[in-house]
Amino acid sequence: KQWYQRRVRVVSTQSTGDVRTASTEIRVGMYYKGAAPVRIENLLSESKICFKQHSAMSAVTLDPNKSILYTWDFPNKKRELYWCVQGDEKNEKKADFIKDNCVSFIYHDLLSQRQRRAQVVSFLDGLQRVLLFTDNPEIAECVGHEVI
Repeated sequence: KQWYQRRVRVVSTQSTGDVRTASTEIRVGMYYKGAAPVRIENLLSESKICFKQHSAMSAVTLDPNKSILYTWDFPNKKRELYWCVQGDEKNEKKADFIKDNCVSFIYHDLLSQRQRRAQVVSFLDGLQRVLLFTDNPEIAECVGHEVI
């Protein structure tokens, strides 16, 4: 009777292998902070962020003021993440979240129908790498980076 009342726990998976071989090892364990390759936070006031792994056919859309722990859709494929602001897909960019940095970008806002300036900031939060999108330069500075 109590089996359905258990709390759902988040797990972490790690896979190793080579695309040239037929074997892949997958390890499953409890999630720990930093196990996901990146946490993506969308702090843009009105726009959604779309992102996908290199060569993936479909993108994930992240609403304003939401975050997600992102892991690779295809762990055995090229591990590059591309993003754009929804509605501005022609300006897709490669995410640089390997090191701390802050980059300004301009995008076309669908609601206001005007150009807007924003920042994408990469930083460590403890063990977790974070990719934060914001149109508030003060927020970008608060995470310890100088806005470019």
